[in-house]
Amino acid sequence: MTNYPVLQLKPGRDASVRNRHHAIMPAAIGSIGEVADGGIVEVQSASGEFLAFAFYNAKAAIAGRAFAFQAGDPLIQLKASIERAIE
Repeated sequence: MTNYPVLQLKPGRDASVRNRHHAIMPAAIGSIGEVADGGIVEVQSASGEFLAFAFYNAKAAIAGRAFAFQAGDPLIQLKASIERAIE
């Protein structure tokens, strides 16, 4: 598995990501590793369970935008999503 900084959600704030909603609001974030705006993060529940990969932007109203909900290489998943969209 590839290594990305971890964005850990606060307890009880993971339901929307579990339901595959893309938006991660700043108030839901418990902690985040060092990451530049626009970088990819691994989203985890408060207990450390993998939930998704997301693009992170500390300056945005929606701090994280989930784009891959399976463990593995998120860039391969993103590429596959784009290819399906343009078929």
